[in-house]
Amino acid sequence: MRCFRVLSIAVVCITCVYRAHTEKMCSKIDDVPQLRKNQRLPGKKLFSTMTDGVMLCARLCLGALLCGSFNFNIRTGVCELNDVTLGTEVTEVIHAPDYVFSEVNSWPKRLAGVCVSHSCLESQYCQPNNDSDYSCKPLVVTSCSDVQQCQPASPDGEYWLHVGSHPFNQTRIYCHDMNTENPREYVTLINENYGFYPGVSSLGCGVEKPKPELENDQWFQKIGFDVKHMTVVKNDYTFANWTNKAKPYGRAADCYTGHGNSVAVCGTKGRFKIDLRGTGLAVVPEQTWRKYGYQAIIESISRNQEGTVIELRCGGYCGYCDPVGSLTLQVNSNEDLPSISATTVTCG
Repeated sequence: MRCFRVLSIAVVCITCVYRAHTEKMCSKIDDVPQLRKNQRLPGKKLFSTMTDGVMLCARLCLGALLCGSFNFNIRTGVCELNDVTLGTEVTEVIHAPDYVFSEVNSWPKRLAGVCVSHSCLESQYCQPNNDSDYSCKPLVVTSCSDVQQCQPASPDGEYWLHVGSHPFNQTRIYCHDMNTENPREYVTLINENYGFYPGVSSLGCGVEKPKPELENDQWFQKIGFDVKHMTVVKNDYTFANWTNKAKPYGRAADCYTGHGNSVAVCGTKGRFKIDLRGTGLAVVPEQTWRKYGYQAIIESISRNQEGTVIELRCGGYCGYCDPVGSLTLQVNSNEDLPSISATTVTCG
């Protein structure tokens, strides 16, 4: 088999041969100075797939923004992309027969071909389609569409998705409408998330008058979730129930009485409770609420330390309080969800 010299890379072929139909190995692999034979970096893998040789594994790593090094099994063809380089921690590499290890910065960037200047996201890798075109493929699943792409037959259900500012923060997300072209993400609420909107008024804190047309109770079993921006879709009522009229998630309201610069003596009656315990998510610390309506006021906003439970007391004549801007969530690193509570999907 004829091989070609690529800059400083010694004689290595992209095309590989099979030995006894079990071993996948490129010829002259001992002559490649970039490779550490019988070595592997464990515990740093961000992605794994099969490739037809170490050159293609190196090219795959060059096409992934987060890839710092790779392990390649010369017997099976398994290519493991790592999200770190060694630095001075040489001892992190272990002895592993049939493996070779290499840091990606020791390979010429032009080996990436059409992917050398790709625009794929951090959570993706660049896959050449031909000499002039490429596709961006998921390294990890960050959306329900990624789940579809990696495992097309996946049904509606709970999946581990990588979300947040770093694409490898993982939490449990419910994927809905997986039999359509546009599946949607939801957070399944373990505890009661409930709004109470009273059907009574007491202008000036006098005699109470019934207003049954205003009375409403509302429960959310799941909330719509924008995984890209980490925000709640407040007006998604797919998994909500109410007795009178649907109201956005996170709104407390009433038409009980008016308030001036302070809470009237009879207080507010509108309530809403956010409870994200058991979801792996929490409301960001900087989230605030604002009052709206006639003589409205925010009586109180209580919040636990983790931001998983927030209780709102707001109202007016009529008045309410809503989150300022988007209701933004973050991964709750203090909560360890059971691994069996969702399905893990791998790509490649």
